Amino acid sequence: TDVVHYSISANSKFVSMCENLKPEKHSDPISQISVYSLSTLHLLKTLNHTTPNNHTSKPFSCSTFCADNKMIAALTDGQVVIWQWEREKFFKSASISTHVSIIRAAPCSGLMLTGSGDGQLKYYAVSGDSTLKTGNLLQAAKEN
Repeated sequence: TDVVHYSISANSKFVSMCENLKPEKHSDPISQISVYSLSTLHLLKTLNHTTPNNHTSKPFSCSTFCADNKMIAALTDGQVVIWQWEREKFFKSASISTHVSIIRAAPCSGLMLTGSGDGQLKYYAVSGDSTLKTGNLLQAAKEN
């Protein structure tokens, strides 16, 4: 198992780990988010995601707990995936049109910020009707 990234919840009770498992020689790697209790170090939940055509998603590169510690957002190639982690329930996913390298949750709301490789800073917010909205916080620099 390779741990690619980890994130500690705002209340310091949990840690999420982006893990890549290598099962057998001829099998594709499995990517998952594992959530552990920091006080006991016991595994609490394992989160997986499949694409609409039932393929396993690409490896997760980063994860973060949302401000209320009830949801986890993770990055996979071209997608933000969100779960209600205590119920192991998939909540939302959204396609990303730019290369995103990291995702972080705002400490006081459900707003999630992402940094991208093309000089943009984007946000993703879960609205009251459970839709995932996106926008730019910084516009990309324009060449003269």
